[in-house]
Amino acid sequence: MPRKRSTTPAPAGAGPPAESATIPVRRVTRLRSRELKLEPEAPPEADPRDVASDDPEVGNAAAKGKSAANSPSPPRRPPYPKSGEFEHDPGKITPCTLRMEPKDPRTARDVVTTADKIMVRKAARSIVGISSYKPDGEGIAQCTGIVVDWNEIARLATIVTCSEALCVNGALIHPEPKLLIHMPNRAIGEGRLLFFNAHYRIALLEVLTDSPLQPAMFCSSPRFGQEVFALARDDESSLIVRHGTVLWQEPPSYLAYRHWLSLGCKLAPCGTGGPVIDEHGAVIGMAFVYDDSTPERLGISEGDVIVSYGGKHDFTLHKFEDFLLSLGWEFLASADSNWTVDLEF
Repeated sequence: MPRKRSTTPAPAGAGPPAESATIPVRRVTRLRSRELKLEPEAPPEADPRDVASDDPEVGNAAAKGKSAANSPSPPRRPPYPKSGEFEHDPGKITPCTLRMEPKDPRTARDVVTTADKIMVRKAARSIVGISSYKPDGEGIAQCTGIVVDWNEIARLATIVTCSEALCVNGALIHPEPKLLIHMPNRAIGEGRLLFFNAHYRIALLEVLTDSPLQPAMFCSSPRFGQEVFALARDDESSLIVRHGTVLWQEPPSYLAYRHWLSLGCKLAPCGTGGPVIDEHGAVIGMAFVYDDSTPERLGISEGDVIVSYGGKHDFTLHKFEDFLLSLGWEFLASADSNWTVDLEF
């Protein structure tokens, strides 16, 4: 349908209307101008979305998309340092997931089950470490002790340990040794010597402490083949445990009732004087590590089996102990100490 021309009257005195005045009013978009070659084409690097539009949201979305495309995205994680060293940021807390290795891996291997761990921890409350020194500071020994009594009123604990902590060859190294007692709670107290017997290799100590110590629970003699734990505590109050059995080595046929007791595990270096406990945590013996002993000086070594004593062959462990005790009484009652007993190995 032909468009109507403008019929607006020209002003008075004016000449005939110009031809351009009769051109109809028409709206041309930029896109149409480009199609008609009225405007140059958009440069190749221009965004094709950058065109005129009647919808303002289209232009806004295009502008937003262009801005998002040009702006760099934030990194998902911080970059690694190029120098190989991490800078410390006091305002930032970095969680640590590295597990520390146990001080004594053997303890972790020997105490496996939950029941054994609970039992050992309970028994460890009665175990202390003992460091002995000369008055000039020279070290004597590092041993373990067992709490046997606690006086609540006087705040004194009595401890039994091996005389190796104070003696060499049956004699005190110094009449007034310095004794440091390492408690289960890592406190350190100064102890004093109450009594020692080099023949039975035991010593009694006393320590004053504000923290109460729990006396150990004792049981009857061990059974052959029984599983046991040997406990020790070092000079840092760390608990060391060894798991073993009470060994029973098969004797010769003519010693059918002879029992040979030994512990089927190697003790910790500080284990001398420490307790040997059963599966209930009760103390059934004390562990000893001998570097020098009377039997060793007489030529008896580990693995030797006593075949006869005083001409007797058929005996049990208890009879042999009674025999040794009788020798002690004879020695105390006799004025002559120049007598011997024949032992066959």
